[in-house]
Amino acid sequence: QRQMCIRDRGSGQSAAEITLHLADEYPNAKVDLFFRSYALKPADETEFVNEIFDSDTVETFLAFDNDFREAVLENHRDTNYSVVDPKLISILYERLYYQKLIGNEQIQLHRFHELQGLDSESKKAVFEELADNKTVSFEFDGLFLATGYEIIATDIVKNFEEYLAVSYTHLTLPTTPY
Repeated sequence: QRQMCIRDRGSGQSAAEITLHLADEYPNAKVDLFFRSYALKPADETEFVNEIFDSDTVETFLAFDNDFREAVLENHRDTNYSVVDPKLISILYERLYYQKLIGNEQIQLHRFHELQGLDSESKKAVFEELADNKTVSFEFDGLFLATGYEIIATDIVKNFEEYLAVSYTHLTLPTTPY
């Protein structure tokens, strides 16, 4: 019998949490985490940086012109977007290290991978390996798109709408629990 394969795409808090949760809930499954960069990056939780979220800052922030506001947001992106709590990074790193020691690499990280599409007939996720521009496919029994605020292109998921927890056309929750 083939080992169940669960794929997770993302580089933020949700992706890391989902990956660990799936590994715990399905100890005999292979769980892969795909992301575009080299490593999961820690959230900047320092006091001065996080003042950007204070209610006193909102008035000042909204008074900036659009270009400057966008520049400030981009500069402080690592406070909230595509970042992981440093403690969770350590937990995941320790898990990967322990897996190597015992020879059971249940969780695997796939660096420099960009999701390009899904093949609904073969149930494969198609990725571009960004380092060498190679296209690779991975079968999946479950696929999680932990993309946060980034809307995945609808043409990638359109053949899978019946399986989605969120509709790609209306972005609404399903009527039945999943």
